[in-house]
Amino acid sequence: MPNTKLSSRNNDVDVLSGVILAGGLSRRMGADKAYLEIDGVTLLDRVRRILTDSGANKTVVLGKPDEPDGLADDTPHSGPAIAIKNYLAKQPSGSRHIVCAVDMPFLTAELIEKLAKSGSWAQFENHTMPFLAIAGEEKRYDGDRLQGFLKAQQMIQLSAPENADILFRNLNHPEDMSEK
Repeated sequence: MPNTKLSSRNNDVDVLSGVILAGGLSRRMGADKAYLEIDGVTLLDRVRRILTDSGANKTVVLGKPDEPDGLADDTPHSGPAIAIKNYLAKQPSGSRHIVCAVDMPFLTAELIEKLAKSGSWAQFENHTMPFLAIAGEEKRYDGDRLQGFLKAQQMIQLSAPENADILFRNLNHPEDMSEK
């Protein structure tokens, strides 16, 4: 039975999807970040669990087609903005999607729930991810930069918690793994 902790604002679209961006090359890290472990759990599985615990009915891993819930990028290595735009174009209009990066293992279900309750595109102040995207409601953006794409959406800015620097931290370099 799907998790229905959070209901959709549109009765015709009752799914909240968790979208994990995992298609990057991980050049700075030197290894695929999705499969690095913290306390014996991969970053990918940590983020999946956070999304599921927050009420996501399903998760999708963009850029990892070999994963059970994985999808190939339509245009590999073209960046997250293009991957997100391509993904949303295939989703039912009005469907809601929490988007986060695979290298954000310190997010909490409470933060994701706060985003999910927003009535439109939303993100936390001064933080690119995670964010709530609503398919069919995206504003046109012809570039390939994530910041530009998100700015074009005119998102609601939610107040970030005091410990946001820890919660929204990305693990990009090998030394970041030892500072966890």
